[in-house]
Amino acid sequence: STILLSEAINSEPAALSLLARAADGSLRDALSLLDQAIAYSDRQLTESSIRDMLGLVNGQTIVAILDALAQGDGLALMDCSTQLIQAAQDLRTALDDLLSYLHALALYQFAPEAIEWKGFAREDIERLAALFTPELIQLYYQITLNGKRDFMLAPDPRTGFEMVLLRLMAFKPGEGAVPVGKKPVDRSVQSAKSVSDGPASNSASAPVPSVAGNAAEKAPAKIAEEVEPFLEGGLQNTDLKRHLKSASKIDRPKAIPVETQSERRSLKREQPEQLRAKSLYLPGEMMEINSLVDNISVWSDFVLKIGLKGMARQLVVHMTPLSFKEGVLNLQLDDKYKSLQSADRMQQISDALQQGSGQKFKINVEFGEVAREQTASGVIAERERANLEKTREDFKEDENVKELVSLFDADIDDASIKPIN
Repeated sequence: STILLSEAINSEPAALSLLARAADGSLRDALSLLDQAIAYSDRQLTESSIRDMLGLVNGQTIVAILDALAQGDGLALMDCSTQLIQAAQDLRTALDDLLSYLHALALYQFAPEAIEWKGFAREDIERLAALFTPELIQLYYQITLNGKRDFMLAPDPRTGFEMVLLRLMAFKPGEGAVPVGKKPVDRSVQSAKSVSDGPASNSASAPVPSVAGNAAEKAPAKIAEEVEPFLEGGLQNTDLKRHLKSASKIDRPKAIPVETQSERRSLKREQPEQLRAKSLYLPGEMMEINSLVDNISVWSDFVLKIGLKGMARQLVVHMTPLSFKEGVLNLQLDDKYKSLQSADRMQQISDALQQGSGQKFKINVEFGEVAREQTASGVIAERERANLEKTREDFKEDENVKELVSLFDADIDDASIKPIN
């Protein structure tokens, strides 16, 4: 602003704020942008001219988006998106501007004196701040921030931007999703009408108090007793009433005190009779354990499906099955991985193998040299190699690829060909 005053060039504070934000803390960039702005705006630095030069979104479009959210108007929301696209605006920048407005609204609600009004119309902020609760503004800010983070993962910019807007409209504390093109019922008006009409009125549903905060401390029968009058007052949900009443007949499990870490671990382990319930097989079915020993491919598929993670998974994929005799599955682990084994990890492997097969047995692990092709790790690597080779062969045999190679006398870089799955 000092430079512009010395050069007798007119400017608006909002325009200078936009230039400063675009410079992102760089004095050199700020001076370069200022020089461009003077030339672009013919020495009249207005907010609109600077927005045009920088390709920024018009602030009134962001205001229109917030108005559409406040009214629950999905069609108006999509109209705003269409306007931005037709104006060739950067939709990622539009999300930045929306975040700036949400920040300004949150500040106005808690510390209005802290707002820098450059770039914002006071009347818009004052009006919009009255339309949203502080909690909703915080939720909108988090959704928009996450949407910006995931923006590059969307199929195209328009889809990414519009899904953020629809997510803002769909997620509201205490409300379900609002269908596009519909306006949500004004619950505050409905509740006020219920009160004014008196207890006998059933024209509007009475507000149901939240019991989530202390439900854990109240017996089911007590909850049913508290909710009953509200159900009879208008909701008439007989199924819910029946379930709430019957809940009092259910015996609550008593908490089991856990004194030591070893006891805590033992409680986490599955009891033998529980293993079959979480088997990879249907009730009544059991895996033939000998099939794991006889076929390394079957073993490999099995150990990948039993849900082991981390170091336990790394150990089991480098084991090879030797035999299954008298309820004991004998495995061999390569000497290179001997230092990684521990009692806890072996117990995890034993539990997962039993749970996955639907049978009870013990495991015995020996150590020695193991050929990689006899482990799940080797089988997986060979499958990936074969898949890559087939992918490259299929690519080279594609008629379109052959035509391009012939047309441009080109060579195919094999290393650049990767399976998409």
